[in-house]
Amino acid sequence: MYSASWDKMVRVIDLEANKVTKSFLAAKEAIKVMIVHENTIFVAGCDPVIRSFNLETGESKNFEGHEGWVYCLAIFGNYLFSGGDDKTIKIWDTATSQCVEELRGHENGVT
Repeated sequence: MYSASWDKMVRVIDLEANKVTKSFLAAKEAIKVMIVHENTIFVAGCDPVIRSFNLETGESKNFEGHEGWVYCLAIFGNYLFSGGDDKTIKIWDTATSQCVEELRGHENGVT
């Protein structure tokens, strides 16, 4: 199991042993949303940067482009979708961490 928190940490928990097996600082500000896809954890929150961490290789990536808090994340195929306080939905290529499209139209933050 994986957990993230306002303390900016991600924890990997072994449920059978009932203990934290790994923890690491994953953000500069509080984490409000986390998703796990295959062996990669994506975190975002009170910081405009989305961060990913590959649990097998240790590789990390930054997805930069939002102008405020990031409220939601979703994965479909090789694309990461994010919604933020800046009233946008951004579509990211997970291989390059580049924003490939920005969707506008909301009058408030996207959740």
